Amino acid sequence: MAGTRLTLPRKLPMYTMPASADCRSLLAIGGDIHFNGAGWYLHIITDETDPTWYALYVGQSEMVGKRIRYHKTHFTIADSLHYFTWRHPGKKSVFVLLGCLPVGLEDEAIILNIGEQLLATVFQALPEVMMPEYLPSGVKVRLPHHGLMVARPMKQGHRDAVNDAWMIYKSSDPLARQFANTVYKASLDEGRRTQVALEQAPQIATKRAKSKKAHLFRDPDEDYGDSPSVMR
Repeated sequence: MAGTRLTLPRKLPMYTMPASADCRSLLAIGGDIHFNGAGWYLHIITDETDPTWYALYVGQSEMVGKRIRYHKTHFTIADSLHYFTWRHPGKKSVFVLLGCLPVGLEDEAIILNIGEQLLATVFQALPEVMMPEYLPSGVKVRLPHHGLMVARPMKQGHRDAVNDAWMIYKSSDPLARQFANTVYKASLDEGRRTQVALEQAPQIATKRAKSKKAHLFRDPDEDYGDSPSVMR
């Protein structure tokens, strides 16, 4: 990474910026959101009825413009705290470009992840319970909290995301708690049911093969909603 230069905005909001100026300053970052190279972006969600309310999501991609277009076409159907908040009545959406990488840079994916972690900390987009782990000494979590991210950018495996997601239950944002108690809880329950079914399937198949009643069962088609054990 020696000699690497990253293109970043001239001014990034500082931790000490007055809360009343935050949203205006963030919107003023601007940038080319159609940029299709590698870089980082910030999604700012505002409220038509409350000029003081806003929420933030930091993202990164090897093709920023394409990733932003993906967000715009999937937020109505996918379930995440980010999308749940976005499609809530009265919410408006603005994307800004935070920075970009030079073409042909080695270890691009690693640099993008490190940059996303740094920017998620600067903008306090991670869960507020998690933020003290990363903030410099003496810097407080800004309240009301504005973060829409659940998983840490440097730990994005499914298990890590599930382990971290409990933090949104403790959010000071009513929308985040509503998401945790409805959409996330339902998704987690479904995931647990699927895991139990996958673990039980081999046991059921073994018992079925040894059973004198094996001819009473057929092979399940779980893609169409069959349970692991289906009688003829």
